[in-house]
Amino acid sequence: MNDDNSYEYELSKADTANLASGQYFVLIQHPMMNGQFDVTYDSATGSVTNEISGKTLFKMTGSSSLQGTNAAAALIQAVGSQNIDDTFATVSFYVSPPGLTINPIGDKTPGSNFTVTGTTNLAPGDNLLVEITSSSYQPTTKNQPSGFSGASGMVKVVAGSGGKNTWSFDVDTSTFTPDEYIVKVSGVEQDATASTTFNVVCAGSGDTCGLPSVTNTTITTAATVTTANQTAAMTMETLSTLPQTTVPVTTQKASLPAVIGIAGLVLAVALFKKD
Repeated sequence: MNDDNSYEYELSKADTANLASGQYFVLIQHPMMNGQFDVTYDSATGSVTNEISGKTLFKMTGSSSLQGTNAAAALIQAVGSQNIDDTFATVSFYVSPPGLTINPIGDKTPGSNFTVTGTTNLAPGDNLLVEITSSSYQPTTKNQPSGFSGASGMVKVVAGSGGKNTWSFDVDTSTFTPDEYIVKVSGVEQDATASTTFNVVCAGSGDTCGLPSVTNTTITTAATVTTANQTAAMTMETLSTLPQTTVPVTTQKASLPAVIGIAGLVLAVALFKKD
């Protein structure tokens, strides 16, 4: 009890570690004038007892116990009895499965800085592991370049409102290549995960980020032409050094009309002699 008549009771992580998901009922009891609690709960037996009469009213936990809202209603009825001077107040809360969310990220450009944010029902101060990896990343051998592009780090949950706490992680894409990236957030103390994706893209349709430059292509082509010219020059020089040879001159055969002309002359001489 505080000086201003306010009060508080903190449930530690050890108290809530084994609580199942669901609604929980809290009763705050004050002994009033006689300075003692007239209705008590024994955690060893699970029984609720009227200390005035010494009678066990019901079992709140263990075998043969009342369940859920029935146990809460029976406890309120016992403490609120007109024969009991204790006063009380009630409140309820929910225990939900550990959960994480990641707010939409959208496309980013290489070299940009931005912050990944999200919400969680994990307690303020809990640690979260944030991992950002390229979806094209694959394990390689030690002799191959890994091609890894991404980031990772640990952040803490920050108190929020309405039962939703927040978290954030700063990202620098100066080492990111254009690709799709996977964001995974995991609870360290609690079993909770969330994931999403975003793209790192070139700034515009005319941007050639990640492509070879034109200058390099021109230099490579020029070198290829020079090499071809050098090869041609070497070939001509080799031919000029080969030994010279003389091709023998041969007599061409007479054409067919010449042969026919000679045969006709011989026939003419033969006819002259016969006459």
